[in-house]
Amino acid sequence: MAHPRRRHYRVAQKAVEAQICQHEDDHRRDSIFALFLIILLITQLFSLGVKILELFYSGAAESYSD
Repeated sequence: MAHPRRRHYRVAQKAVEAQICQHEDDHRRDSIFALFLIILLITQLFSLGVKILELFYSGAAESYSD
């Protein structure tokens, strides 16, 4: 049977390792979420740019047709 102090040390060490793994998992999930948000924002900005260009060119075409 293991000495009580060694058993306590092993339990504490496993708890610390579990906490480190949880922290790494949280960090990975946050990184993926941030990447998803960045991609979403870039897509929205691109879409907005396309709409602005469409408005600009349709306004330019209307002024030439007058």
